[in-house]
Amino acid sequence: MRILPLILLLLGTLTATAQIQKGDRLLRLDAALSPGNVGSSGNLFQLAYYPSASYGVVNGSVSYGFALTDRFVLGARVSGYQTFGEDPQFPGANDGSVGINPYARYYLINRASSMVFGELATGATLASGSAGRIADDFRAGVGMSLPITSGVLATPTLDYNFGDGLNNVALGLHLEFVLGRNTRSEDTPVASFSKGSLLLGGQFAGLSVLRDGIAGGLAVGGSYFLTDRLTLAAALQLSGNSYGPEAFNRPFLDIKSRAIQLGPEIGSRYYITTGRRLVYFGEVGIGYVYAKSSFTSSTFDTEVKSSYFTASAGVGAQYFVRDNFALELGPSYQRALDADILFSGIALSFGVQFLL
Repeated sequence: MRILPLILLLLGTLTATAQIQKGDRLLRLDAALSPGNVGSSGNLFQLAYYPSASYGVVNGSVSYGFALTDRFVLGARVSGYQTFGEDPQFPGANDGSVGINPYARYYLINRASSMVFGELATGATLASGSAGRIADDFRAGVGMSLPITSGVLATPTLDYNFGDGLNNVALGLHLEFVLGRNTRSEDTPVASFSKGSLLLGGQFAGLSVLRDGIAGGLAVGGSYFLTDRLTLAAALQLSGNSYGPEAFNRPFLDIKSRAIQLGPEIGSRYYITTGRRLVYFGEVGIGYVYAKSSFTSSTFDTEVKSSYFTASAGVGAQYFVRDNFALELGPSYQRALDADILFSGIALSFGVQFLL
């Protein structure tokens, strides 16, 4: 699956074209891999429950924009989550948050081969539970959109975030889908899988730099068709951060924290039906989880490590809205393959996939 990173790194060599037109709709996905959903990193909504911990979480995220002119787009990002039951890290906690961030985007360059834009956003996040408060957010940034295929854009961004908390500069790489008359076929779309095709969800890479701290993350995943029904699927999540005293708003204390988490997964998906608008599949996978965190000061030093393998299985359905764009819904199950790790999870996920 080395071809997946190459898609993002060699965008400049691609010959696909795109251009924002009045009436287009922009959909941006934040990658979110679900338990057992190997390679499916484009979830809009997920309900997950972990019986061994009597803990569950509901979360969702979507960014949607509408082109008022050929250059001007208005939109908003809506996200939220809510936990329920016994939180394995904070017993008895039932926390959640909901946020809405309207944005305005103007394309300084709007060509078929590439687009450059400036963007302003604001909004607020309401947190519940033990952390109940409202946080205001502001963002100013620039970005470039490069077409991968019809209606699909790779969008690197550079943002300055300010408001509540510490200001930071963030680099990001997202996928955006252009839904409009210029990407719609007159024929009824169907699943046209073939050997060598790629099926991808919402990919993400990001780096955030603030005073006395840095954080980054990567989430990629996809399926490569070995035949017109059988795929080899792979996914990778990587995140890490390092913060000093000023990042905690405690410059007078000698405290530091570091954390890293790695989660690769491989598997296979088999399509029971194909050549139709609505298709069904089953999938299995195996993964590995490694996490390490530390918190140090002049008086104490703590470190926590964990690592284990997981096995997963899932079924689902895809409904093709465009020839290369499908909605996906299905349940999945994941279990730790370590007798010392009492972990299992079931999830119901709704998201999108696109076909290359």
